[in-house]
Amino acid sequence: MICAVFSGSGARLSRAPGFLHAVRLRQFVVWVCLLLAAPQALPAAAAAYVGVEEIWEQGDRSATVLPYGLSLLSDVRVPRQNQLRFLDRLEKRPLYVIRVRVRDKIFFRLMYGNFLNKEDAGKELEQIRESFPGAWLVKRSPEEMRELQRLLRTGRKSSRGTQRFTPPVATEESGGKVDIKLAGKLLDQARQKFIDADYDAVLRITRKLREIGAPAQVQKAIELAGIARERQRKFPQAMALYREFLSRYPDSDLAPRIRSRLDGLVTMREEPRQKLKKVEPRSASWRYFGTFSQYYRNDTLNQQGEGTEQTGSLLSTDLDVTARRKAEDSSLMLRFNGGVIRDFDGKTTDTRLSRAEARYASQQHDFEIIGGRQSRTISGIAGRFDGLVYLDSAYRDLEYSLFVGAPVHTTSDGLNGDQLFVGGGIKFSPKEHLNVESYLYNQQASGLNDRQALGAEWQYTVDKGFLFGTFEYDFFYSVVDHVSLVGNYRKDTRWTFNMNWDYRLTPALSTLNALQGQTETTLDELKQRLSEDEIYQLAEDRTARNQTLFFGTSYTMGLDRILSLNVSWSATDATVASGGVEANPATDEIQFSTDYSFKGWLNGDDYATWGLRLTDSDSSSVLSLQARSRLRSERGIYYTPRLRLDYRQSKTDDVRQWIVSPELKLSYKPRNNLNLEGSFGFEYSNFNLPELNDQTAYSLYLSYYYQF
Repeated sequence: MICAVFSGSGARLSRAPGFLHAVRLRQFVVWVCLLLAAPQALPAAAAAYVGVEEIWEQGDRSATVLPYGLSLLSDVRVPRQNQLRFLDRLEKRPLYVIRVRVRDKIFFRLMYGNFLNKEDAGKELEQIRESFPGAWLVKRSPEEMRELQRLLRTGRKSSRGTQRFTPPVATEESGGKVDIKLAGKLLDQARQKFIDADYDAVLRITRKLREIGAPAQVQKAIELAGIARERQRKFPQAMALYREFLSRYPDSDLAPRIRSRLDGLVTMREEPRQKLKKVEPRSASWRYFGTFSQYYRNDTLNQQGEGTEQTGSLLSTDLDVTARRKAEDSSLMLRFNGGVIRDFDGKTTDTRLSRAEARYASQQHDFEIIGGRQSRTISGIAGRFDGLVYLDSAYRDLEYSLFVGAPVHTTSDGLNGDQLFVGGGIKFSPKEHLNVESYLYNQQASGLNDRQALGAEWQYTVDKGFLFGTFEYDFFYSVVDHVSLVGNYRKDTRWTFNMNWDYRLTPALSTLNALQGQTETTLDELKQRLSEDEIYQLAEDRTARNQTLFFGTSYTMGLDRILSLNVSWSATDATVASGGVEANPATDEIQFSTDYSFKGWLNGDDYATWGLRLTDSDSSSVLSLQARSRLRSERGIYYTPRLRLDYRQSKTDDVRQWIVSPELKLSYKPRNNLNLEGSFGFEYSNFNLPELNDQTAYSLYLSYYYQF
């Protein structure tokens, strides 16, 4: 059954949902059935995921690995971090190298980013294509998501034996075929890793080399592994490797050298150690990076018969700077993100603080402490908050967290002295392919119960897709706050299906909702007029239920053409009239959309998208046509033209409206760390009303950002 209806009941919120409109819901089912009938089995060359080669940047280790990423490049050779340009332009997101197999040939892909959907990934792709013109959007396989999540949680830099490079050859010890050519390449890689002092990679490569190499190659691999163990000061393991060598190859030309190394280790362990001079450890150095940006926006409205007026004129200045210090077994990161907004129209100046946090991580003891203004560092707290978070991953199959803080409603707010929360959570994997994170927290507001919730997030992955779900129950108000389910199914290399069901209270149930429509501005003032139970009831009455269903599919045609089809349905229940506040009516909306993306519309080298939207709601029906493209000039200037045409017909009166919205965006990078952008557009509306016939809104946007 495609459409599931969640009906929550509780001691406080007991109103019937009342927002499932049968006619529009049947329309949604029809669209879904049409989309399900679309795919046909078409052959395509598949890129099979093999494993994670190396992680260059972990990003937010506590974040869940999401389905979409960007492939910056692909090569038969392993990319070197110190040989690539423009990596400093990338934000602090996961950056890593994976191995894929295409027609029995291994390729190395440099992957970047962590995105929930194609829209977010596509926006980032537009930003980085100036530095990485060959980048493309990639949907991660379930195997890659599981492996990357495990490595990020443990802080490891590579697979270390999991999902290892396994070419289709048998091993020497099992009597199978030896691949001398491949073993030679692995030996070269191991030597290079040894020069780079990446001894873990040396051990991983030599283990594989010993499985497929000829005897002479295996001998060199054992010796190299033993020396790597010595450099790691793991002398017993080095001695074990040398003894294995001498027992298997006593007559080898390398045997005298191996025996000399073994004797040296034995002698070193038997002789009393001389007291060495105390050497002060080398201090870790700080690394600083960030961006400084400004943008100016000017909005003007021209109405027929009313003249022209300026509706907005503001200048925003922002600084995002990070300082990072890495020691041998710990790291410290400080980050500040804030700015100033000057409103020339209202003649006001406001400051904002998005982030001011400090992160300390101990690799030796597997814990992390995050303090200050932060966002999305812990499950259960969806928005921004000021507080302290403790994350501990010392246990093998369990991670736990403790947190305390106060929510931040807008970035211009200071410290919130009226609300305070405290809670904790655990992460675990009860079975293969399933990861669960649960949390419990209690929030107070001006001495009243604000939110008391128990929640969980879970992700289940299989070969063909994944399911991601959330659940939260407020046991003070005795009601389910939020339930969601996100699914993805990959039929083959061309067809992909996505679905999303979301049930939530809107706005999020909070005792502060009782202030809506009242003359009082704080709960302390409201408590002087109403009892606590009356305040709680007002909060419930201002809160409505909302459901959203989404189903979409995309079909990839060749390397540069994608067709997407989507249908969504959303409905919100009516609120209750109380406390002198009128009820908000119920709303219902269904939308169908399709996008066709392809290359070569304007000049043969641009990437364009054509789109169609059909929206039907209680108040109106809208048909929208959209077109956008992105092309590069010979001087390095990128042009992004956009055009939208809407036709809107009202259901509450006899108004038919045409809206035309063209826009042109330009971006240019005179230097690697400097980006200039500008856009100009307008929106023309024909209302066809006696009092108001035509109006045109103009918008000008200028910005730059400097990376350091």
